[in-house]
Amino acid sequence: MSETITQKGDATISQKATQRMKLIEIEATEHDSASDAVQWLSCSGDDHAISIGDRYFTVKKAELDRLERLGIVPTTWHNHKGQLVSVPGRC
Repeated sequence: MSETITQKGDATISQKATQRMKLIEIEATEHDSASDAVQWLSCSGDDHAISIGDRYFTVKKAELDRLERLGIVPTTWHNHKGQLVSVPGRC
């Protein structure tokens, strides 16, 4: 399978025969777990705990809005009455 890598602005695009991938940089703090991310919110300037794939991040609201405009709608994590709950991204 051949691969072509193209640089366009800040995004690197890798094209394989039938698959296209786009790498997008995000401004976030990565955490080991959803629980760690939610706990981090109380002592940081970040607004949301999110997960993309199997990775957990905290981000500011503006960054979450930017990701959604790009079509990346992550799961958000919340502490609800002492319980860790997830809210799936909108489809």
